[in-house]
Amino acid sequence: MITLSKRLETALAHLKGADLLADIGTDHAYLPIMAVKAGFAKRAIAVDNKEKPLTIAKKNIREAGLANKVDTILSDGFSNIDQKIDVVSILGMGGIQISEILNNAKSRDWKRLVLSPNSEARNLRDWLENNGFRIVEEDFVIDKRKHYQIIVAESGTMLLDDLEKEFGPLIIKERSKEFVNYIDTLIRKLDHALENAKQDSQKHKITTRIAKLKGLIE
Repeated sequence: MITLSKRLETALAHLKGADLLADIGTDHAYLPIMAVKAGFAKRAIAVDNKEKPLTIAKKNIREAGLANKVDTILSDGFSNIDQKIDVVSILGMGGIQISEILNNAKSRDWKRLVLSPNSEARNLRDWLENNGFRIVEEDFVIDKRKHYQIIVAESGTMLLDDLEKEFGPLIIKERSKEFVNYIDTLIRKLDHALENAKQDSQKHKITTRIAKLKGLIE
């Protein structure tokens, strides 16, 4: 029986209505399997660039009885996919890497993108802004003491400031308890850094950052 992590469970809810889901960097194919089993996706493609996890993914797919609905493809992105994809999920990579994968796609005729960068979220949101996508939903998730941002984007336009690119416009707007606690932690670390700062320029930089972060949660 497959048990999803809190992050994957949260991402799963955003996959509803997919005709063909492509899960890039699928690892063991938990997300596409559960998306099809739940009826959120009619069919899915589990994509990974490593043979070993794909072998395990194929086994999991067979055991779930979904061999006719979930395919596996060895690829580092969209290069070996020749079917029309309407929903894309990419989780567990850096924002720059996710941006590169999206940028290298031959077609961007997607209905929805569900993305969760491990780092460099600013770079990913910058790519979305500059490539005809707007953020329609976001989640800030704490999973095993790590924080994750889940970004859901569709075709459209948006204009984000620096803090919105870093933390997410809708995450900032919602100001969940988890997010507020996370920002508080960042501020405490900066307060400690300020106490040990020697140069005026360094103190100014830290003070400015603290003020901006406080503005997000006050």
